[in-house]
Amino acid sequence: APRLFTLEAERSQRDALLRERGWNSRPLVLIQPGTARTLSARSRKRWRRDNDRSWPVERWRELLHAVHARAPQAVLILRGAVSELPLLRQMHAAIGLADLEVLGLGLRASFALMEVAESMITMDTGMAHAAAACGLPVAVIMGANPQSRVLPRAAAGGTVAGLGGPPVTTRADQIAVEAVFAAWCALPARRSA
Repeated sequence: APRLFTLEAERSQRDALLRERGWNSRPLVLIQPGTARTLSARSRKRWRRDNDRSWPVERWRELLHAVHARAPQAVLILRGAVSELPLLRQMHAAIGLADLEVLGLGLRASFALMEVAESMITMDTGMAHAAAACGLPVAVIMGANPQSRVLPRAAAGGTVAGLGGPPVTTRADQIAVEAVFAAWCALPARRSA
């Protein structure tokens, strides 16, 4: 499986961000609700209605409240590209959870954050592959692509739990909150990076 590494400068910037936000001693759970189709305003208009990799905000809300109840000490981070910040802020408002944060990060900053996070819940997107390559335990919500073709391979010490995809489902919105929560709960504890 591929392995992803970060540079010392990237880790230093990450550590400074964690100290600045008061997160350096708390477990981090990364949440990636977007896909390539949420990167532009034009694509976001179509995203919810005709995207096989779109999971309803109501389900994210229910899931993240369950994750918070299970791990109240954790900081849940809705992460995405800077261009996705409007979508992430809308979701943040709809979810209404005090320990839910929003971060718009570039790729390398995201990779550095993945090195120290406890786990990730993500749509089937490039960030799922990056998380797996960082050794981050990750639950991946699939769309129309079969897991056998696109599910990320975990680096040493990592775990990838795929949910849905043909022949079981053909759209992410066919996957129940309970299934995603159970997959996240079953992820093993993170080994030191």
